[in-house]
Amino acid sequence: MKSITMPKLSIPKSGGSFSARTGSYEVGNQGEGSFGVPLGIPNARGVKPSLHLSYNSGSGMEVFGLGFNLTLPHITRNLDYGVPNYDNDDTFTASELGELLEIKRETVGKTLVVSYMPSIESGFSKIKQLLATDHSSYWEITNHTGTVHIYGKDDNDKIIDPNAKQRILQWNISSSRDVKGNNILYHYKREDSVGVDKTLPSEKNRVVGANVYPASIEYGNWRETSTKEDSYTYKVVFDYGEYDLSHPESAPKKWTLDPILFLIIQLALEGAVTACVKTS
Repeated sequence: MKSITMPKLSIPKSGGSFSARTGSYEVGNQGEGSFGVPLGIPNARGVKPSLHLSYNSGSGMEVFGLGFNLTLPHITRNLDYGVPNYDNDDTFTASELGELLEIKRETVGKTLVVSYMPSIESGFSKIKQLLATDHSSYWEITNHTGTVHIYGKDDNDKIIDPNAKQRILQWNISSSRDVKGNNILYHYKREDSVGVDKTLPSEKNRVVGANVYPASIEYGNWRETSTKEDSYTYKVVFDYGEYDLSHPESAPKKWTLDPILFLIIQLALEGAVTACVKTS
């Protein structure tokens, strides 16, 4: 006859572990401190946008507060060599790849296609700028995995002179699509003059409507050809004071003005571009 062994009950023990949110703190050569925190958002079939909130103690007022910013991938005219001419002779810099060098121009139909490569090659991406006869343009970058990133597809995805739309300073990322059909869509909100006292000396000769801010990101498309808003599982929304946090599903209000105005000096559309936003 086999003996019966009673299971032993283990008594809970005290203790545990707590882990801090991942991030990295660095000190620059001028003594400024910087810190980056990845934002935890869910995956959709292994795909999600890469979002990091960064802090630099040497920075001034940014979109997300003093020293805090969240920068999405973009391509901008290079300002290291002076004010750009806003023509095809300008040089460009991609936030993910560095300075771009032109390697070829060709005309496809009525579109001028200009091919580029990074000044320091590492990822072997295929980079193209497509320019139409009306001076509108956008960028297409295909990386080594076959993922296609589109920059500045629509006017609302660009930092642009509202009085001369051919003067484009920056093309922000519009969409990403991998070889399996997973889409990520990026939406932006253009700044306006709501709540701005235009009689202030600081508002004289100001170009309003040039800058844009991240509004939302959609990903996790239900079907390969999904383009409509209701065809995506996840939506990241940036709140600049328009949403009621107790009822986030309600229609957004008009955003309000931050009492601390700040300028993005380097943008060279008018010497400075206003960024009058309240982050509540």
